[in-house]
Amino acid sequence: MKFISLIFLTVITLKGCSQEKSAQENNIVVEYEASSRGFFNQIKVTKDSIYKSNDRSEKSMRSTLCTDSQWKKITAKIEGIDIDKLETLEPPTDKRTYDAAAHATLTIKKNDSVYKTQTFDSGNPPKEIESLVKAILTLGKTVE
Repeated sequence: MKFISLIFLTVITLKGCSQEKSAQENNIVVEYEASSRGFFNQIKVTKDSIYKSNDRSEKSMRSTLCTDSQWKKITAKIEGIDIDKLETLEPPTDKRTYDAAAHATLTIKKNDSVYKTQTFDSGNPPKEIESLVKAILTLGKTVE
């Protein structure tokens, strides 16, 4: 009887952990922003939607639904990153300092915490976040 109770308790605990992880995934917002004089590109990805704006006032904000497979790709890429170290990632180039590239940042909002990179050159993110940035830009192309 104790064995059955132990198995039941284990199953309930594991089920609760998976529901907690699912709830945490719902509380993630990933935002890529690139800008320079005369250029602005913002892409936000949530579990439900992909938003894109080409003006700073966000008046032209467009959106489309984010599919489960798209969201799973994004969250898998986030899991491969130590988000606590986002702000310490060194940009590989500095073309933005002399207007040869747009300034870009990546922000991850998870629950009540915000993690943001230093500014890097648009099109050349730090290696640690390169695949995530490419995935976000690809999703941004799906928004019309």
